[in-house]
Amino acid sequence: MNEPLIKLEQERDFGDIFNATFSFFKQNFKPLMRIFLYYIIPITLVLGIVTGLYQITVMEQIKNLKSNPIFLPNIGLPMILMYLFMFLTYSLLFGTVFEYMKLYKINNGLDFKYNQVGRELIKDARLILFTNFIYVLIIILGSIFLLIPGIYLAIALSILLPIRIIEGKNLFEAFSRCFYLIRSNWWITFAILFILSILATVLSQVFQMPMMVYSSINALHTISGGAPSPNQPLVIFFTIISSVGSIIIQCITTISLGLQYFNLVEKKDGTQLLSQLDTLGADETSMTNQN
Repeated sequence: MNEPLIKLEQERDFGDIFNATFSFFKQNFKPLMRIFLYYIIPITLVLGIVTGLYQITVMEQIKNLKSNPIFLPNIGLPMILMYLFMFLTYSLLFGTVFEYMKLYKINNGLDFKYNQVGRELIKDARLILFTNFIYVLIIILGSIFLLIPGIYLAIALSILLPIRIIEGKNLFEAFSRCFYLIRSNWWITFAILFILSILATVLSQVFQMPMMVYSSINALHTISGGAPSPNQPLVIFFTIISSVGSIIIQCITTISLGLQYFNLVEKKDGTQLLSQLDTLGADETSMTNQN
């Protein structure tokens, strides 16, 4: 027997968010992976290549430490490129998942074509990138001055992007909406994201294991004084595996954030209750007209 479709607009407690996250991921795995294959995996492959080149540069620098203990590491450009493509890849991931959830909500969970998600993603591309850039900038500035405000803002503004995509708010309206929805719900949101982030990190280790083993072996050779030059194709292949696996796992955390957004909307706005009241009123009117 098929599981009932997950309803997004519903109040959920801590445990329900976790159950709904994995149920939603399971039910929508095939269409999500098809969308990922078209819109996310290509840039993730580029991220894997850039990250691999960065890893190779670092390994080469470590190997040269023995002959030149005092040196300026030449890793600036590879590191900048790695972070740039990481930002682009994860922005695309967040945008894709929230665009998918928006269409899922509009279509009541019924099938819709994956190219609809692509059209929405292209239409909102600047919005997604700009919103994520502002979010990252605020978190960095908050963490530089004081760590606690940085953590608070990271959680409070975590629903900034779904608000902009699903509700169509401008940036300033979305900021206000974030603090309205998160009020009295900051700790539960923090707990959900914290636990799922730990789970995602643990699961991602499976995909990072080949690169970790290779780096460890290379480090041991370096210590013994017989380190060969890094095998570039192998390093890039391992980092691609790590990048693609991490993106798929990160999808789970993003789904949980989307479900928490809908949970907060229901708690604060009661949109489902209003919808039920409207339906009840329409039914009563219909019965009255029939009589």
